[in-house]
Amino acid sequence: ALSRSDIAFELTHDGKNIFSSSGRGNMLEVIMEMYGRESAKLAIPLEGSDDDYKISGYAIQPSITRASKYYMLCYINKRMIRSYRLQKAILDAYEPYIPNDRYPIVVLDVEMDPKLVDVNVHPSKWEVRLSKEKKLEDLIRTTIAEALRTKLQVNKVERKVKEKVETPSFNFTYTPEIKKNTVVDTIVEEVREEFKTYVSTSPVKEEKTIV
Repeated sequence: ALSRSDIAFELTHDGKNIFSSSGRGNMLEVIMEMYGRESAKLAIPLEGSDDDYKISGYAIQPSITRASKYYMLCYINKRMIRSYRLQKAILDAYEPYIPNDRYPIVVLDVEMDPKLVDVNVHPSKWEVRLSKEKKLEDLIRTTIAEALRTKLQVNKVERKVKEKVETPSFNFTYTPEIKKNTVVDTIVEEVREEFKTYVSTSPVKEEKTIV
């Protein structure tokens, strides 16, 4: 249904409708039916090309991930394939945004010259061999990485510089005032004066010289 969104599909089980697509050629509508409305709202369109390959599809923002790598879907000329190297290119693009044990939801449709692909590698036809696989890896990696960088909805973190508050400095000079004890000073002064008076009035003894 994802590779041929122009065809209507319907899946029933025990008489109950499990899945259905409208066939209107809208891949995003099929993504909503398969993975939910929130995944469709967070889907980023992918467009990229070089001389040999043209890729299109959707990459779901890394806020929604899965525990299995099987939600990374690759189609070559409308044929679903499994490629470790192409899945690795997808994971490389998501590396800055998701943990190592989680996997993104990505749907990639690759258009290329059929002569560049060998589908007879595996009996089940899941695995293929590409003659210019390295070029396709680089194209997938750069296309998804650029789409995530420009369209990713993340909160911008602004760091505020803490303003320096200057505290005024005060220079105080304290000179302690020595108070005189006037009572003690007065007594000392009186004693000194009395001593002077006593010395000045005392008789002087004459020294006798014995011959």
